[in-house]
Amino acid sequence: MESVLYKIEDGIAIVTLNRPERYNAVNEDIIDGLNNAFDKASKDDNIKCMVISGSGRGFCAGADMTLFGEDLTPEKRSNYIIETYQPLINKFTQLNIPIIGAINGSAAGVGASFALACDFRVMGHSSSIYFAFINIAIGPDGGGSWLLARQVGYSKALEIATSGKKINGEDCHKLGLTNKLVEDDKILEEAINW
Repeated sequence: MESVLYKIEDGIAIVTLNRPERYNAVNEDIIDGLNNAFDKASKDDNIKCMVISGSGRGFCAGADMTLFGEDLTPEKRSNYIIETYQPLINKFTQLNIPIIGAINGSAAGVGASFALACDFRVMGHSSSIYFAFINIAIGPDGGGSWLLARQVGYSKALEIATSGKKINGEDCHKLGLTNKLVEDDKILEEAINW
């Protein structure tokens, strides 16, 4: 099974994280699949925008912690983020077409960073953004702290990043973390019809 699905409909690149059994937790296949999707979209002049969503009940649960094994040192983690997540997040910001995040379920950890790296976001009432890094004694990765501060300002970003609490769809809408709040079964449709 492909970990990232890519299809084009009416000039829209639809990218779906496809590890529903792991809530689309990021592993090497997800990273490779997203890199490939960005590369394809950047080379196709017929694509006018990209929509990113997650299959199953969640957008993205963050890093698949089984990737790191038991010998994860701060240095190894830092090197992995610099070599892997940062170049991928840069592709979000460098793509010359708008990216719309269809945030179904939870966007946690680096998944929250992916969501915030989208130009626009559509969330449902049961969607959430979850900066859970503090709960495992690390700082936000994948550009999460920078992206969050740009959206809500430094003080609110610091509060969110250090609280370790989920922010539900309604609160995300109030904070400006999502552009549209819709019924859960309309998230992808609304993103595609943007």
